[in-house]
Amino acid sequence: MKNCKPQLWLSYQAAKLSFTAKEWIVMQISDIASIIIETENVPVHFNNVKTFSFVTYLKPNTDTQRGLYLPDCDSLEALEHCKSSMPDGFRRIKELICTKCDFDEISFSVFSILHELGHWLQYKDFIDEGHNDQEFIFNYEFERAILYSKRNTEYKNCKSKEDIVELNEKYDKLYAELPTERYANDFALNHLFECVMMIK
Repeated sequence: MKNCKPQLWLSYQAAKLSFTAKEWIVMQISDIASIIIETENVPVHFNNVKTFSFVTYLKPNTDTQRGLYLPDCDSLEALEHCKSSMPDGFRRIKELICTKCDFDEISFSVFSILHELGHWLQYKDFIDEGHNDQEFIFNYEFERAILYSKRNTEYKNCKSKEDIVELNEKYDKLYAELPTERYANDFALNHLFECVMMIK
């Protein structure tokens, strides 16, 4: 490469730097979580599913543990999975993130982890006030169950791909308006920039 013209050498170096930066910004979700979550206070589990979720109340006859369930993959894999499997949700998340910082695989993963942490903290605060799981379900999860039920009923009446796209878009918006989802989004947005800066 030393015999290249100066501008070509610079272009090559810039491309190399850009690739290195891109390589650097892709991190394992477990590494991101260890930086932004006090894991000794919050139970965190990793699984092969490339989605972010949480478990608060326990369903009967299950061996699932409470806590955050995060994907055992890297930040780019998690982003691409969300983009392909939940395009409406992905667009909404991207818009939210862009109100606080640049959108990339790190900010996406940080937001997703913080969102689930927000759910966990809302549950823990409720329980610490002297409530139980049944009360939590009634106050916070009942509305979510009704929404899922309505969506499943309407899905049976879909006659085309366009109908399904419209249905998904409609219910993604309704889902985002649930009080628990608003709480988790607000929590994530309030801490997003500082947590992204901790990593970058």
